[in-house]
Amino acid sequence: MVKGVGSKKPVYCLSMDRKLGATVQVSDRDTDVDVVLRPCGSALLQMVSPAGEPLANMIPGLQIVVTPGKNQFVLGGDAEELASDEDYVVNLTKSQGPEGRTGADGKMQYEWLIPGATYRLFGFQDGKANVKQEFVAVSGQRHDLGQQEIKLPDR
Repeated sequence: MVKGVGSKKPVYCLSMDRKLGATVQVSDRDTDVDVVLRPCGSALLQMVSPAGEPLANMIPGLQIVVTPGKNQFVLGGDAEELASDEDYVVNLTKSQGPEGRTGADGKMQYEWLIPGATYRLFGFQDGKANVKQEFVAVSGQRHDLGQQEIKLPDR
């Protein structure tokens, strides 16, 4: 059971082999919870250079938000707000493409997004982490994250 004072917390369910998932809100007062698995959502992005050239072998920063709040890197030193719990989607699924990297065309498709779960795509601007996009996965729908421009450091 989820410990707390009756407040509801999200529980995420995923059947990778069937590409089905669900987000269910439960509290410590719930005795029976029905979970209906639905087709997972997906997301597609392409990583490109400032010149628009595809960037292969990149690891996009797509994360699932497990506990709501601000991301620890965006939060900074604000002690008044709680940080979210998040993890990279590739850590959850362990089988997104070749080691979770973009292909030769710079594209990456995420297949197992849990319906009802919140996801954040992170990037860096002026040396600081920022949330580029945030969305909730919808059953059977693909979320287009578009082209994500990355400026690689000079070598």
